[in-house]
Amino acid sequence: MFIRVRPVLRGRQVSAVRRLASKVGDNTADPQRGKIDPPLNGPLSGDVPLIRLKLADVRKPHTVREQETNSEQEPHGAEETGDGGSPKSRSGKSRVVFAVVAAGLAGAYYYTTTNTATENTTDLLRPDQFVPFVVTYKQKYDEDHYLIELTRKQYNPALASPLFDGAAMWSVEIKQPDINIVRNYTPLPLYVDGTDPETNRPRLRLLTRTENHGRFLLLVKRYNTGEFSRWLTNRKVFDEVQLRGPCVEYKLPQTLPETVAFYGAGTGVLPLLQLLYTPGAVVPFVHAFVSLHKHTDLPKELFYLNWLAEQRQKAKFRYLISEAGERLTAKQMAQPAPFQPLGSASTAPLVENEAVPDTKVDILPKKSIWDIFKRTPRVHASFAFVCGPETYTTFVSGRPNLNNLGQIDTGAIGGLLAQNQWTLANIKRLL
Repeated sequence: MFIRVRPVLRGRQVSAVRRLASKVGDNTADPQRGKIDPPLNGPLSGDVPLIRLKLADVRKPHTVREQETNSEQEPHGAEETGDGGSPKSRSGKSRVVFAVVAAGLAGAYYYTTTNTATENTTDLLRPDQFVPFVVTYKQKYDEDHYLIELTRKQYNPALASPLFDGAAMWSVEIKQPDINIVRNYTPLPLYVDGTDPETNRPRLRLLTRTENHGRFLLLVKRYNTGEFSRWLTNRKVFDEVQLRGPCVEYKLPQTLPETVAFYGAGTGVLPLLQLLYTPGAVVPFVHAFVSLHKHTDLPKELFYLNWLAEQRQKAKFRYLISEAGERLTAKQMAQPAPFQPLGSASTAPLVENEAVPDTKVDILPKKSIWDIFKRTPRVHASFAFVCGPETYTTFVSGRPNLNNLGQIDTGAIGGLLAQNQWTLANIKRLL
């Protein structure tokens, strides 16, 4: 490689440059220095002698003494390079290591101040942001129904407040990140404590212990045409899902009625079961009419819990199976009774033991169930809830109307309840 430098020099500058060139020429014998040839055709006025400098010579490393001297004199100077052109000096390596460590610390700080701050919050749910839950149990108990247990990820159970207190009917929003949509599901205050080795059925328990407050169950129906339900039921154990809530559907009044009626279809019965299964919750006596397409739409374990609620005089269930030709009619309903405040008769807990005994629906004492149905209720219902698909809600109580700023249901009461003189003042449609 040849480099010709032709600066315009005059006077003393020319002499200084020639003396410098002669000194450089004296060092040509040093193998560690660059080689300088005498100028071609003699020196020219204002010219610097032609410098022959090979790139390989420039890349040759200095001696150890020179490296130490240069590092002392120029601690922030340029790095020495080897034949491959990559950094070789210790100071260069130190700077690289320092940069990597600094980047790692910065990344760790960013992660802990963003993700971990949310995951370590004492709130099991947040109404203003999504928090992570993990699928800890999943069972397909019917051809299109799933039982899914969700557990809060990375939370402190000693500081977390219970989600279920019996003060309201509420749901959670689950986010589908791929298409950025959310759907509401009603959680049940139950968790899975292992499975039966013979039947492989889950052993359900009520949420009574602090360490289990971050867990609950979902009943999910899979629709072949529903993209969200397909995505949710395809989640595997240990998969993470994002939840937000609680979303209050109905807050119980401070003064409760003695008796209410509940008309639900399919998973629309879950808001009622959420209240009945909450330990220590004070709820009115419930006349429940549950419409199902087939008997397997609900897990067997829930039928048994409902039977226990009947034994405790908490509720009275009647199941209407459509594939068996059973259908809700106006004759099965009663007219609304005058309001009567809730007394102390129906405040007994659902079960004294937190464990839900293993059982099968077909071995339940059916005679005692029908005996409960034949019992005379203490009073007729003065308030009614309706929950289910839109067609069912319209059939029972008329079409709801939320087309207003307050999202208040102003739809006229129709259907079966209108035939029994029910009005908007004593009906709540859970949509």
